[in-house]
Amino acid sequence: SIEGTLSSATTTGTGSQQKTQFVCNGVTVVAVSSGAIAGVPATVIVSSTGPLTQTNFSSTTNALPNNGFNPVTAAAKTGFIGGSCIVDGDDTVQTADSKLIASRVFVEIAENVLVGTGVYSAPGLGASNPIQATILGVTVRAVTDARMKAERKAAGMYFANGFHFNDYGSANYPAALSTSAPFTSTVETIRNQFGFGVTPSSITAAGNIMSAVGYMGTNGHLYAHTIETSVGSAQATGARVSIMRAQCQNSDVVNRDQVQVRGGCILPTGATRSTVRFYGGAPLTSTGAPAGTWIPTNAQVYGTAPCIFQETGQDGTRYGRFVFAANAVQLPVAGCPTHIVAEMSRTTTLPTSIAAPAAGVANTLSTTSQQNAYDFAEPDVR
Repeated sequence: SIEGTLSSATTTGTGSQQKTQFVCNGVTVVAVSSGAIAGVPATVIVSSTGPLTQTNFSSTTNALPNNGFNPVTAAAKTGFIGGSCIVDGDDTVQTADSKLIASRVFVEIAENVLVGTGVYSAPGLGASNPIQATILGVTVRAVTDARMKAERKAAGMYFANGFHFNDYGSANYPAALSTSAPFTSTVETIRNQFGFGVTPSSITAAGNIMSAVGYMGTNGHLYAHTIETSVGSAQATGARVSIMRAQCQNSDVVNRDQVQVRGGCILPTGATRSTVRFYGGAPLTSTGAPAGTWIPTNAQVYGTAPCIFQETGQDGTRYGRFVFAANAVQLPVAGCPTHIVAEMSRTTTLPTSIAAPAAGVANTLSTTSQQNAYDFAEPDVR
């Protein structure tokens, strides 16, 4: 493992031959695409908000405002160059010219955190004037750059095939997944402690606790990729589920692999709990319509957990929380899944008509009567 400052990164080639040579803490490392080197899987590159392409990882385009200066070169920071990097891999896996090949790379500009009383302070007006809040007197601005933006697709608003309903337009979205279909919000910038977006302008209560994570700009503003609040009205109130953290550990011991998932839910009307079921696999990414199928690779059902009522929000939304741990799993040869799926019933039990999908077997959906809500997450692999 290598941890330190990302001092340079250069991407060459395209498609399966794309490679990125970068320097982390003084060590030259290479990130590769699948197929670039025979027998070596693609390098996984992530930022604080999710996956990065090699091009975005090495980009010197600096749309990140007031990003400060590179501590190595003293030049203005460009993209992630000058930020922090963590590299994992096997030092016996090297290129022909003896450079280390990374299996996973994490990169961030900085990890500056604010926690304290705060309120929403200004509406978002595009990249030049993003959503703003004030925490402990400090102006917090939501990052709009695609490499680590605060705005994300709304949690739990997915079809079982892995597509967010907004990818196809609200007309194709199953009405059963919303109390007032279609949902009025498809992206979220500020979320609550249960993982759901809140309407920014509703964050006005005195004594509200907010937190923000990002980088401190040279102008004294915190540019945040993650903003959370303890109050606020839900952007969408239909029963749904949100994965806040997913972890997977592939053990060398038989039947000792581990899968852990934490998150929240918006409970069905009148319910004090709802059942959440967890799958591992890879969502289909090339279907032509939301009324298609989800055929996960190496499909595996890990089990279920209850999402239990915790509190009622200021707008009457009933929130719950779940913790799932499977500590005696036998993962397939491929190891940890690319995605973990949470499937929550919109009633108090899982519909018996919807069976857990087996490998290569389609889980067919209906555009008018689908009764389950879904959320997807890429697990942290240990």
